Amino acid sequence: MMIDLTAQESIDYLNKQVKDASDRLELNERLYDIYEGALLNELMSALYDDLGESSSEQARTRAVPINILRQIINKLSQIYQNTPRRSIDPENQSELELLEYYESKFNINPKLNYNNELQNLFGYSFQQVVLNKGKPTTRAIPNHSFVPVNLNPKDPTEANVIILLMGKSSDSSGANEVDIRWAWSDEQFVIFDSQGELRPDIMAEKMQIDFEQIDFVNPYGRIPGQYLTISQNSVMPKPRADLLQLSLLIPMLLTDLNFATKFSIFSILYGIDVNDENLKMSPAVFWRFKSDPNSDKKPEIGSIKPDVDIDKVLNLASTELALWLQSLGIRPGAVGKLDGDNFASGISKVIDEADILDHQSKQTEIYKAFESEFWDTVLKYVHPIWSINDQFDPLAPNTLFNMNSNVITVFTKKIPFHSRGALAKDYMVEIEGGLISRKEVMRRLNPELSEAKIEEIQQEIDEEKKQAVEALVVGNSPFEPVDDEEDDG
Repeated sequence: MMIDLTAQESIDYLNKQVKDASDRLELNERLYDIYEGALLNELMSALYDDLGESSSEQARTRAVPINILRQIINKLSQIYQNTPRRSIDPENQSELELLEYYESKFNINPKLNYNNELQNLFGYSFQQVVLNKGKPTTRAIPNHSFVPVNLNPKDPTEANVIILLMGKSSDSSGANEVDIRWAWSDEQFVIFDSQGELRPDIMAEKMQIDFEQIDFVNPYGRIPGQYLTISQNSVMPKPRADLLQLSLLIPMLLTDLNFATKFSIFSILYGIDVNDENLKMSPAVFWRFKSDPNSDKKPEIGSIKPDVDIDKVLNLASTELALWLQSLGIRPGAVGKLDGDNFASGISKVIDEADILDHQSKQTEIYKAFESEFWDTVLKYVHPIWSINDQFDPLAPNTLFNMNSNVITVFTKKIPFHSRGALAKDYMVEIEGGLISRKEVMRRLNPELSEAKIEEIQQEIDEEKKQAVEALVVGNSPFEPVDDEEDDG
């Protein structure tokens, strides 16, 4: 289904989509802020709701903003930690050079690693590509800054329109402040505001063209970026309210412990029928109380000292963390009993030793398909338009990508150094048996190397073998010094 993004009913519809997503966008921004490091503000807000103004202010100085959410998301986002290997199918050297150019200019692996982090945090992501001062650039848009819209009844997970939330500006009259929104479909690009007005004035300024030249056509023929969702039934998965709650729960439990410890150290003193006019707090003070002869009540003083079982609370926190990890589909590492002496290291061990093998297997399959579509967009649709831009990098390869070619991405696992030699021996058996090529073994053992570098190393190996054969023919080894002195005997 295609709609005309310039029509008033379409703009109103897109604004409604943004309004309907407002609660999700607010939740996403809170999760994003925690992940980026701003946990304390969210923690204090939760304490205020839980304890009230007076107690939360007293707890502020003992708040424990341990960012477990960041640790968990980083643990889940591992598939780009080892350099993926990308190739062209069918093989084409000039197209491979174009791919490697964009890999380099995009700094693609760190950028897609961050996309993977946001996808694990929210369940969906959008990787935008843009030409910035003549240089190709890509970035994962934060999930509180865009809204995907589905218009395809046959595929409810497809994002047919991407709305980018571009901050605030004045309305067309200059009298009021409005929200500015950009919308991309495969056919069109428009800028509009939250009052429902199309904003060609902003488009003319951003695109540096005359007002009359604006045609609202998407020159690429495809949305310049790639959308990804893990949902099988809708364009966005359900909001991650549970993730926000669990991100705050353990820091709150630890803050509760600190708060209770504060009052177990500084006990609350109380007095009954005591004249407290001359009472002073001091380590060496002596308080003297006299009974009132006209009363049968005796003055007395006491203290209230809260008692909390610290170890039990810490084990509760670790148990809840383990259950949280299991709910995310990963098996936590076993650490035994946690107490005040080993809690910090124990929590880290729970996360570090978590088994994410199943999760990684699913992620690699998801991102193989994601990268295939991403590179299709970049190389087949975006690059041809950029290549004729006067500001485009003059050092870019002068190549157009064949519409029948595809980028194949293989995600690699880190090979432990101590097992590399044994693995190489196993591969030698496969090479001798004709089951695998030397170049493919080189790729697997050195996934970080480009195809050009692998080819260069292969040529060096072939040259060394050639020299070795020639040396054997003449009776000299290239690896041993030749004795030029004649034998006098």
